[in-house]
Amino acid sequence: MNKFRLIGLAIALLAPVVWQPAQAEMVVLGTASTGETVTLDTNSVSRDRPAGTGQFITATYYLDNERIDARISCRHNYWVVEGTKYTPQSQATQNLISTACDINSQANQ
Repeated sequence: MNKFRLIGLAIALLAPVVWQPAQAEMVVLGTASTGETVTLDTNSVSRDRPAGTGQFITATYYLDNERIDARISCRHNYWVVEGTKYTPQSQATQNLISTACDINSQANQ
């Protein structure tokens, strides 16, 4: 019976370590033309589609605290959110595209 208690205790102590969700890695890219801070969740960048193929990659970014899921065209330098196409209007949004595309490219080398 003691053996089972020890196994149960070991499982209880290890569970928080083993089953923790992945932590997002946030990178501040600068200030958008609207004055909001642009932050990219680098863990959200899709790594399954090569950036230079004309296909969209996906990424999550934040304008201040607002979460935005985007599809990015690395080849054509724009992104789409809920059917609306956006082009860079600031260095921060240009950094959004280039950083996401770089992460995707490195994953596909």
